[in-house]
Amino acid sequence: MTLDPVGEGKIVYGISNIYRREPKPKADYWLNIPAAAVDWNVSDLVADFGEQWEVTQGPNVMGRVDVNHADADRMFLQILPGGKSARQIFYESILIYFRK
Repeated sequence: MTLDPVGEGKIVYGISNIYRREPKPKADYWLNIPAAAVDWNVSDLVADFGEQWEVTQGPNVMGRVDVNHADADRMFLQILPGGKSARQIFYESILIYFRK
């Protein structure tokens, strides 16, 4: 699960350990939730500075939400395409794993 992933900017490459090539997630099931807040706040500076990773293909669920970058808890609870929240999907995956 990725919540508002960042890391596209050249400045970020210079001060962090983020790969310069686009990552290729190896998860069997990938949930990506980019934040797209209508009402910008200072926490969104992190995403602006780090430049959001615009994923174009790969996630099983892609749910852009009207939430600020710092509000991961709200991102986790928003209903996504398919009618479930990331929390519900995560919880169900844990149940499935332990029932096997």
